[in-house]
Amino acid sequence: MIGSFGLQEFSSISDAERVAGYHIPEPSADYPMGFDQTALRNLRGYRRPMSSTEYTYAPLAPTSIGLVVAPSYDWSGSLAKGTNTLVGGHQGWLMRNDAIAITFAFTCGTVDGVDVWCVVRAPAEVGLPAVDDFVASVH
Repeated sequence: MIGSFGLQEFSSISDAERVAGYHIPEPSADYPMGFDQTALRNLRGYRRPMSSTEYTYAPLAPTSIGLVVAPSYDWSGSLAKGTNTLVGGHQGWLMRNDAIAITFAFTCGTVDGVDVWCVVRAPAEVGLPAVDDFVASVH
């Protein structure tokens, strides 16, 4: 169990990983961190914190694509919704794809024998092909 805190910000993914206690996937260098930080939120009842990072999508700068990463202890049931499909080579759930936003969730690792989920969120103007490219670059 991680110590209790509300919000911490890190300028390095590796520093955030040490506190979170699990690998935080990130996209390729083609997508720089939008605010030069990764936030960890340790929500009450969660055994490990949730990471949140915004990445710059250059063709529509200053538009960003968000990547939220967390173990599925508390939210896997809420993520397996929408259309089960393949995006960026990852099988997952296209939870939203409308005139406002695109949200895609997929498992991207494990910690303590539990799935870690990645949730990608982007404004609709970014488009599904760009989200596909972003997801494909997450490692």
